[in-house]
Amino acid sequence: MSLETDADAFHARDIFDPDSLYARMRARYDPELKRRGQFYSWEAIRMEAKVRPILAAAAASHGSAKSDDKGPLVVAMFADEPERDVPVELHGRFSRTSAARKYLFLSMKVRDELDRPPRFARCRTFVITPGVSERLCGPSPDVGPDAFLGSKLHLLFEGRGPCPPRETCAVLAAIAEFDGEFDEAGNCKFPPFELPSQAGDFDAFPAETVLVAVMEGPGRS
Repeated sequence: MSLETDADAFHARDIFDPDSLYARMRARYDPELKRRGQFYSWEAIRMEAKVRPILAAAAASHGSAKSDDKGPLVVAMFADEPERDVPVELHGRFSRTSAARKYLFLSMKVRDELDRPPRFARCRTFVITPGVSERLCGPSPDVGPDAFLGSKLHLLFEGRGPCPPRETCAVLAAIAEFDGEFDEAGNCKFPPFELPSQAGDFDAFPAETVLVAVMEGPGRS
């Protein structure tokens, strides 16, 4: 017998609701420490790739789950309409500003003018590693993993994922994220993130990284 209640339910709208279970769980964490801690997970992924030739080749080419130069899988949606995929362009750049400091500069643009959120609309982008995606969505098939995982993530944020709602909230509250706001042209810039000194040699997102962007806004009218 399930002990889940309506109060434990999860939906993408909860991301920006300060009274939601997700928001209350998230308040326990320091966002900066979550981002810094992510690089320890990335280092473990990179070490695993060294003994998995296919992933190692993909990571060497661009550090993504794909073998081309398109970067990590990006899944974008509106909080009020998580069932619909919103095409976006993601730009991520790892850049050294001095001998001792390296930053990740991340920005995103909504492609379709009709989809562009209003100015100052918020966007939260979650950084999801393979272990987290499997925990939230279940294992991906060997064929067409990007399309499969993308559809599974939309279901998750609709509140129809396989992971129990309370666990979904707990996982999303604990993982790394980037917060930004949109301008009038549909661009969202996230604050630059200084990489920990141990991660100074990172130049790309690791293999099989997924970025999930949840945006405020009415979407297509």
